[in-house]
Amino acid sequence: MKRIVFFLIAAVAAWASAFAAGESRTNGVMFLTFDDPNWERWVKAIPLFEKYGAHASFFPNGTLNARALECLKALHDKGHTVGPHTKSHADAPAYFEKHGAEAYWLEQVKPQMDAFASVGIVPTSMAYPNNRRTDETDDFLAKKGFRHFRCGNPARPFDKDHVKRASLKPLAEVDGAFTKRSELGRLCRGVGIGEAYNTDIDDICAGIRRAAERGEAIVFYSHNIEPDAKTINMKTAWLEKMLETAKTAGMDILGFDDL
Repeated sequence: MKRIVFFLIAAVAAWASAFAAGESRTNGVMFLTFDDPNWERWVKAIPLFEKYGAHASFFPNGTLNARALECLKALHDKGHTVGPHTKSHADAPAYFEKHGAEAYWLEQVKPQMDAFASVGIVPTSMAYPNNRRTDETDDFLAKKGFRHFRCGNPARPFDKDHVKRASLKPLAEVDGAFTKRSELGRLCRGVGIGEAYNTDIDDICAGIRRAAERGEAIVFYSHNIEPDAKTINMKTAWLEKMLETAKTAGMDILGFDDL
């Protein structure tokens, strides 16, 4: 009896330790992120996310007017993550160098933060415009209260000329596109989804299944969501196939606020 009790205590302790470290009792985690002023289409996708019990992260740029804030508040109230993508889609490193870090905050980020605050949203995640960042920009913005930054993934680069598809390795073979869940930190490197990112949806889904099988995290980014999406945007059918693949594999589908 004492031996059984000992093993039960050890098992509970191991589970608690894994939980505290960010491990999941499911098979991996997928993060879907969307950028730019596409809030009208994002809010229309709420029922699709609800169908699969999924949360996503949304990062608008530009001036956030009343309609934008209405849509973003609706997303936030459904459990999705909302955060800034700057007022004029300005590259952080270049802005820091030319105008200084504080100017970047006051002119590019704070106006959006004030708008979010007006509807009760306090973001702790942001997406870098054009995925450009440095350790300096990370460190400065972390002091302003941000815990997570979405940027690009050099292991799966954007190619505007559509010429790399034949030479790209299958996503499931690109180790740099995946992260152990327990090692997720402030920098979340995303793989682009859209025709301009050479997206092959079956290849993407194979990568999702790899993350599930190995208990890994994978981050994706896109922009608009619509049935006939082109260039840097996500087709609705692609989104549903990714959600269905992740859900069937037993993955968590989270926003950054869920971390």
